[in-house]
Amino acid sequence: MIDSKFIEFTRDGYKILSGARKTGDGYYEFETLDPDSNRIEVSAIFVE
Repeated sequence: MIDSKFIEFTRDGYKILSGARKTGDGYYEFETLDPDSNRIEVSAIFVE
């Protein structure tokens, strides 16, 4: 889900602040900005 949203947001022109990545606390996430420059974190629990 995170990868598909990352692609969707990128395709739609949102500025990506940090790429899709696994964090040290067990989440898979990316960060972006909305049109008003509010930071948005899209995340899910990482399951292998």
